[in-house]
Amino acid sequence: MINIFSKYKVIPTTTGILFMLSSTSVAASLACSDLTGCEKKFCEIESQLAIAKEHGNKYKIEGLKKALHAAKANCSEKILKEDLIEKINDANNDIAEYEEDLLDAKQAGKSDKVSKYQKKITAEKLKLKHLKDELGKIN
Repeated sequence: MINIFSKYKVIPTTTGILFMLSSTSVAASLACSDLTGCEKKFCEIESQLAIAKEHGNKYKIEGLKKALHAAKANCSEKILKEDLIEKINDANNDIAEYEEDLLDAKQAGKSDKVSKYQKKITAEKLKLKHLKDELGKIN
C-alpha cells in the first residue's frame, strides 16, 4: 500500500531548510547593520563565509577567505569613502543614461521600453539612496 502522505513530508522539510537559510542570511545582515566602515565590511564577508560553509561550497569559502584577508590588510575608511563616491557617480551616470533612453522611448511611442526604463530608473535611484546612506554613516 502506498502512503500518500509520505510525499508531503518533503515539503515542510524543504520549506524549513529554505526558511532557515534565508533567516540565517537575514540575521547575519542584521548583525552587520549596526556596524560601519571596515568593521561592517569584515562582518558582511564573515557572514557570507559562514553561509558558504553551511552549504559546503569550498570554492566560495576559499574566495571569501582571500577577500577577508585582503580586506583586513587593506581596508581603510578613506578607501571605503572613495569606493562609495565612485559608485554614487556611476549610479548618477546610469540614471542620466536611462532618462535619455526613457525620453527616446517616449518619443518613439514604445510603451514597453518606457516601462523598462522607468523600472531601471526607480531601481537605480533606490541603489543611489542606499549608497548615499552608507556614505553618510562613514562621514
